Amino acid sequence: MANNVFALDKFYQTLPPQQIAEVKVPSVLEYLAFSGGSIYLTIESATGKKIKIEKPSIVLDVFENDFLIELPEFKSKIDLPAQVYGAFGYKRKRAEFTAKIESVDGAQIRLAQPKHLTLHNLRRNPRLQIDKELIKKSLEVRIVGQTSIGKVDLKKAEIFEMSQLGISLFLDRTQGLLLPGDKIESLEISLEGRPVLKTSGVVSRVDMQRTSPSMPQSYEIVMLFRQPVIDDSQKPKQINRSAKRIPILDSRPCFFSAEHPFFPGRKIEGQAFEISGSGLSCMLEKTTFPIIRGMRFKNCQLQLPHCPPRDFVFEVAHVDFRSDGEVNQFKLGGEFISASVELIKDISNYAQKTSGGFVQDVTEEDFDLLWEFMFETNFVYQNKRKQIQNKSKEILETYHRLLSTDNPIIKKLIFKENQEIKGHVSAVRFYDHAWIIQHLNALKASGTSAAQEVVMGIVNFFYDVRANNNTETFYVMSFYRPDNLYPAILFGESCKRINDPLKSTTYDFGFGSYKPIEDLKNPLAEKVSVDEPDSFIKLSDHLIRQNKIPFMRAVGLGTTTSPELKISKSYDGVQLHRERHLLSLSAEDNTVFGLVETSSAGLNLSELTNSIYLFSEGQNPEILRALTEAVLAKAYEAFFAPQNLQMVVLQPAHQERTSTVEWSKVYTCWITTGAAVGDFEKAAATVMQDFKSLVVNARSIQSEEKQKA
Repeated sequence: MANNVFALDKFYQTLPPQQIAEVKVPSVLEYLAFSGGSIYLTIESATGKKIKIEKPSIVLDVFENDFLIELPEFKSKIDLPAQVYGAFGYKRKRAEFTAKIESVDGAQIRLAQPKHLTLHNLRRNPRLQIDKELIKKSLEVRIVGQTSIGKVDLKKAEIFEMSQLGISLFLDRTQGLLLPGDKIESLEISLEGRPVLKTSGVVSRVDMQRTSPSMPQSYEIVMLFRQPVIDDSQKPKQINRSAKRIPILDSRPCFFSAEHPFFPGRKIEGQAFEISGSGLSCMLEKTTFPIIRGMRFKNCQLQLPHCPPRDFVFEVAHVDFRSDGEVNQFKLGGEFISASVELIKDISNYAQKTSGGFVQDVTEEDFDLLWEFMFETNFVYQNKRKQIQNKSKEILETYHRLLSTDNPIIKKLIFKENQEIKGHVSAVRFYDHAWIIQHLNALKASGTSAAQEVVMGIVNFFYDVRANNNTETFYVMSFYRPDNLYPAILFGESCKRINDPLKSTTYDFGFGSYKPIEDLKNPLAEKVSVDEPDSFIKLSDHLIRQNKIPFMRAVGLGTTTSPELKISKSYDGVQLHRERHLLSLSAEDNTVFGLVETSSAGLNLSELTNSIYLFSEGQNPEILRALTEAVLAKAYEAFFAPQNLQMVVLQPAHQERTSTVEWSKVYTCWITTGAAVGDFEKAAATVMQDFKSLVVNARSIQSEEKQKA
């Protein structure tokens, strides 16, 4: 019957001693003589007196029935008859034997060959020596220890050996002395500037006689790994997971591999049984290479079904050993230290497929069906279709590139029932640190709300706080018209219920289209500054004064004095366009800023992604109007007209409007931090429960406003 084991100690108790038969004993002794391996001896006389030889002995020669051993610096007299108990390391285990002493000649003794050797697995895991070449590659060690006389901070140390349970190091005696029982609060190891291990432990053994050849004033310590002890008062009453765990199905296996940080080129491999946007758990076939809590693996890959392998950096959070008596495995769990948006998209897509629901990622096969759905739901109504008709080829090409390429800038979801699309939403990575949720529309589905399903699908994509941090997703945005009840209630009411403007907030922007005056130059336009570093600072200061801090941070202002966007490279990678510019013009303590955001046509069907945000400060309306018109004229001439793009204008709703813009509507900009997506999910759930009453209330308010108008 298989013996289920769930701990290292218990596993090793199940292994009986292994016998090396008499026929192989000479071969083992010959190998000891050849290698110069150390043997540790205890001599027992006929009277029972025992002498423990402190220094290791070596095998000098092996004969047909006996073998010769040398005892260095041994001067005691040995009374015969006597026998020897010997031990040495062999096959990563402890080999033991008993042999009769035949003769003694000074420091040399002749022993009868033992009939057998016994191997004991006393060492719970094999020790592996660290390659000296690795030490030369800037392998840096820092140890903070707690001794009875205070803390010691050792910055000069050298790793010698490592096992699953401990590590041996050479320490510089001049920097401090650690002794058995001293706690190691922190052991940090980095390779070429990259962290590869951070753990804690306790000093188990110290050898003051053993030194490193490269560190003359050194001594050896053996540290056993220990998890830091947390006081009960400091333990959280409830652990709230930032990630939703996704179980791996046998029918859709996922495979994990990584390069060991201390043994370059050596791979560990296994099969994941649980994943999330910020980490994974997997089972590894037992390996001789140690896997330690706090160890950081580079060159990791996760292979999900029908997806390319994704690279990431992984840190071990917990590791355990499991055996069913036949198969030995490591159970390994940890988190992504760095992971790509593409990997997060793959994991999200895997969760959608394994959940058995109707929500799925859009593929190029859905291209025609999606556009049919856009017209069927009247999302693209006739007037809008006419407005964007002259850009139809470019818009369709943008969609084609987004759907046919592996990219980090789009996440499009559909609710598909009976091969028909019933709901759609997308998220586009438009800023370095923010995504815009857009194009939410739905038809009636059987038994559920397609709109609610796709919204929750996109929320799940952003739910994992650690995944957001890894991909630098710090904000999620959305634009909707206040009279569009579904998003207005879902986003607006959820924002009210979160009741924390630093987590979730809304701003109203007036929306219009710029009307260029042909053959008429604006003389002030030549004075408009473009991408001046000082303008970025002044605009950020203005947004702070106007209490628009979330907006400022979401669009990537506040810490930059340059129009450069990191995300532009991702757009270039799929042959799409994305750039930013900042225009400004001042006169008599009045200033107008124009933040220009341009991209390939069709990224947003209302062209919010080809727009200029106007922000003004000052007390003179006439001067501000003139400055605004000059900034608009300059922006259109420099960035929109050359690309034959319509220039959409957005400005705070309370800001005075210029006549050179055809103002048509108001858009509400909803902004939520990546860390608060979980709060939004909870608030949204209560909003959906109250949805009918909220709709009735909203329609009543709209009716009253129309009557007043």
